[in-house]
Amino acid sequence: MAKFYNIRDFLDDESVEKFINELIEENMEYLRTKYRQLVQTANKSRNRVL
Repeated sequence: MAKFYNIRDFLDDESVEKFINELIEENMEYLRTKYRQLVQTANKSRNRVL
């Protein structure tokens, strides 16, 4: 879900660091999900070939 921020959210270094960490965590979760999908697809394909 999209998250909206105000400029006030970035007035100090701690807020900026928190924002960056949130982005990293969101992207890591997305990448983990995509990785699992790829592994599942590869396993299904391999099982069909065998």
